[in-house]
Amino acid sequence: MSLSETRKLLQQSRKVVEEADENTSVTSILNMILNLVSSIDKRLQSVEKCVGKFDEIKNIITSLTSRVVSTEKDIKESQRKITEVESGIQGVGNLFDNLKTVCEKNKNAVAKTEDQYEVLSVKCNKNKSDIKKLSEKVDIVNNSNNGLGSQCDCQENIHHLRSSILDLQCRSMKNNLIFTGLHEVRDGNTEELLRTFLYKEIGVDYRIEFGNVHRFSHKPRGKRPIVARFLYHSDLQYVLNNAYQLRNTPYGIRQQFPKEIEDNRRKLYPIQKEAKRQGKHVVLVRDRLYIDNELYVAPHEYDQMDDIEPTRPAENVLATPATTGGRRPPKRQRVSSSTPNRD
Repeated sequence: MSLSETRKLLQQSRKVVEEADENTSVTSILNMILNLVSSIDKRLQSVEKCVGKFDEIKNIITSLTSRVVSTEKDIKESQRKITEVESGIQGVGNLFDNLKTVCEKNKNAVAKTEDQYEVLSVKCNKNKSDIKKLSEKVDIVNNSNNGLGSQCDCQENIHHLRSSILDLQCRSMKNNLIFTGLHEVRDGNTEELLRTFLYKEIGVDYRIEFGNVHRFSHKPRGKRPIVARFLYHSDLQYVLNNAYQLRNTPYGIRQQFPKEIEDNRRKLYPIQKEAKRQGKHVVLVRDRLYIDNELYVAPHEYDQMDDIEPTRPAENVLATPATTGGRRPPKRQRVSSSTPNRD
């Protein structure tokens, strides 16, 4: 029963009650009241059902509210991540700009190194030509010596020329180091092998520029040493200063000298070792050994020296230096080096 019908029935019931008289039966009035109560009961049941639906609507609204809150949190998290991504992209952009700048500097440095290498190659070729000319002069002097018989002057000239050639050879090998013990690999890159060796065994953590790296000697393949020409003398000196780390290892590092110088140095190695054992200050320059700042002279050379007493102290085999009045050995005259200075 609808609300309008209930209202109509209520009006009729009120009218009957108001107009009731003696002829109106009580039964009819009770029936009308009963119908009215039944209608109200049905309306209440309908209202209760609607109220039950309100709980469902409340649950739905609560669920929607929680979803909206969760969505807002997700949106905030997304905004935060987007901000982080933007800052990361900005950092990558800055890093790319820095890398681009470094690459440009490296390109300029490589171009400059190439120019310096070309200059160095020209100087090396010039030194070779000078050595060749001096050799020719030595041959001419030898031939003239055989023809004229003037042995005194010719021998002096020959000795002077040989000394000059030997000095030029030493200068051309000034920036060379010999590395031994590095196993040879077939079709391997010798320069990269040397760089790896310097990094692992000596700790050289920067790139050293080489003019040339190759193996030499007539030893069997696999045991040939490596000779490397350093573009910068400071790099060579750094490697030599850290060569002590190779003690008790199968590897070795030494400077390259002409055969005559190397033969003389081999004779001085035992003297140098003994002097070091005695705690003396020892410096080996080419084939000259200085012990406590005095030049060491071999015993067989004493008889050839006019300004030094031929007698030797018997108590110490190392006490054979040429006396210099306690002064330091004279420094060699500084000459222009063919090695370009590093920037």
